[in-house]
Amino acid sequence: MKRFARVFLVGIAAAFAGLALLAGILYAVNPDGAMLLFDQLYLTATGYPTEQPAITEGQIAPSDWLHADNASRKVTAVLRRHFPLGSSAAPLRDALRAEGFKFGAPPDQETAKFSWGTVVCEEWVQIDWKADAKDRLTALEAYYRNACL
Repeated sequence: MKRFARVFLVGIAAAFAGLALLAGILYAVNPDGAMLLFDQLYLTATGYPTEQPAITEGQIAPSDWLHADNASRKVTAVLRRHFPLGSSAAPLRDALRAEGFKFGAPPDQETAKFSWGTVVCEEWVQIDWKADAKDRLTALEAYYRNACL
């Protein structure tokens, strides 16, 4: 067992040394490309999302890249189907929180944003809503946007 552990650790150390050597060569050949690769590896390792949130039901298609308003309308329709105006805002907040949306500070309007993508291109959907004194939805809109380096 000790021998196996030693061989395993030596193998891991050799793998890291090999990766470091390859990284150094890549950096010498193309520093910008190496930095993008390292940044992407970091995002992947930290769990940064690469897919749209499930709450959008896949409504954001690759063809919407140049037509963000169309994607926004489609996502708004999905959200209003699940969370109709006049219904409680609590299930909407719970669903967004469960999906990992980041919430903004609520003065008069509530806002939540979810970002995904890569180092080179990022996409995000922002959900804005208003609720009355009884916490019933009075407005609900989704906004899809994207940007690339």
